[in-house]
Amino acid sequence: TLSGASGGGSYMLSYRYFDQEGLTVGSSTGEQRHNIRYKMDTKLIDILTLSSNISYTSRKVTSPVNSLTNGGGAIYTAMRIAPNAPVKYTDGSWAYGGGNTNPVAVLYDGGYSTNSSDEFSLMEVLKMKIHKSWDLSATYNLTSYNGLREILKKTITFTNPESGAVNKYQDPNSLKDIDVRNTQQTLILQTNFDFSLGKHNFSGVAGMSQEWYYGTSFNASRTNLSTEKDPSLVLGDASTMSNDASSSRWALRSGFGRLSYNYDERYLLEFNLRYDLSSRFYKANRGGLFPSVSGGWRLSEESWMAFAKPYVDNLKLRASWGRLGNQNVGSSEN
Repeated sequence: TLSGASGGGSYMLSYRYFDQEGLTVGSSTGEQRHNIRYKMDTKLIDILTLSSNISYTSRKVTSPVNSLTNGGGAIYTAMRIAPNAPVKYTDGSWAYGGGNTNPVAVLYDGGYSTNSSDEFSLMEVLKMKIHKSWDLSATYNLTSYNGLREILKKTITFTNPESGAVNKYQDPNSLKDIDVRNTQQTLILQTNFDFSLGKHNFSGVAGMSQEWYYGTSFNASRTNLSTEKDPSLVLGDASTMSNDASSSRWALRSGFGRLSYNYDERYLLEFNLRYDLSSRFYKANRGGLFPSVSGGWRLSEESWMAFAKPYVDNLKLRASWGRLGNQNVGSSEN
């Protein structure tokens, strides 16, 4: 990590490398990660500051083809296999566990699922201090994800050296590539204020936000690979090829405000109001108004509670009411 400050600004640059294998055998689980982050705060003029936070992460996560705990997974089959079933035959080949697959063989030679991704994030905050109790800010945030998941299912052949019986696991072999990309952007314009008139204290927030999201995915697969070493879709049987794709996009526009009041830090009152427009709903029903109100009484600030100060420093009664919206529905749902 490098950091420093000069004049009206400061900076921080860091790099992190992470490499850890999982707890299963055969290098079947693990993660490698590179992360670079840069942060900078700059005073442009006396009342105007700019803050930047930029991050890039390159990640590779390895896991077994099947979930460890679901049917067909190594832990699942380890709990179901006969306790006297051998891991390997005397000739060194993998032993077959009867009705359940050899979990050790699956972890070593059953294939893998790797998820390699490039992740980028950017946040810029421009803040203007108009008065000691009043400021304006603009925040822009961008996150992007570009990932490729490769799922290789290898065929394991179990041959009993005595009887010659042959059992196969994941036959035929297969390869599937899944490409996922998405980008989300957020813009927030906001003003904050707070002031006091004697024992009357006021604070508030007002602003608007806009969010955009766009994501795509594409996948392709083939079976009967001619070799399982350095796999590629071109090595599979062309007659078994399949592919699919999807995309999703949505936007959310919001206006929001909050007004808070307290008298002598004892009696508290707060009003909240926001209005949201979501592209996930039909035009006639895209908007929703969501109010809320709350009130509180800090008993610990009353003079007749002074005796309890050494034991109770903050005792408050609070009641609230409000409505919340939810746009977390599928982008293609009606």
